[in-house]
Amino acid sequence: MSIKHIVLLPFKSSLKKDDIEKIMLALAELKKDIPQIMSFSWGENNSPENLHRGYLHGFVMEFKDDKDRKIYLEHPAHIRIAEEIVLPALVDGINSPIVFDYTF
Repeated sequence: MSIKHIVLLPFKSSLKKDDIEKIMLALAELKKDIPQIMSFSWGENNSPENLHRGYLHGFVMEFKDDKDRKIYLEHPAHIRIAEEIVLPALVDGINSPIVFDYTF
């Protein structure tokens, strides 16, 4: 069974759209270094329900199994981008993202 890895991000209001796009594209580039990432997509919230609670951007990755997700989570490229690029851009650093994974 495959795993969907969903991450919702509340970026600092001081960031411009271009800054956010660069961050998300850096995450997309992880696929080059971590072949266990089967797919990656990202986007800006466009729900008409207005229930975003400040989480206006997110991304989804797919992995074949727990083993591949573990490789991604422990990969130095993932850790570097998370620590140096993503977390400093969030409203409250490591306390900001919502991560939700499920198997299907």
